Amino acid sequence: MSCPKSQMLETNSNTKTPVPESDADQITRLLDLELNMRRVEWKKAKAKRRSNRSAAIAFLVLLFVGLAMACLFFFSRAQEQRANTPAHPEQVNP
Repeated sequence: MSCPKSQMLETNSNTKTPVPESDADQITRLLDLELNMRRVEWKKAKAKRRSNRSAAIAFLVLLFVGLAMACLFFFSRAQEQRANTPAHPEQVNP
């Protein structure tokens, strides 16, 4: 019991389709949705840049602190070695 094609077309055309909104409203909503999606992307990118910048600053601070501690250690060791070396004996003229 198959329906001929003409009957199928008639049944499809008889169904009520919702009245589409005006094109301007639909375009406005789509543009608003796209703008909101871009804002979310921008916020994510901004947060990523901020975290990368914070990590870079923390790394530089740690590097400088380590460098200062290393310099302090090596200079204090050099000063200790100078203090512990015996004075040069005076040269006696024959």
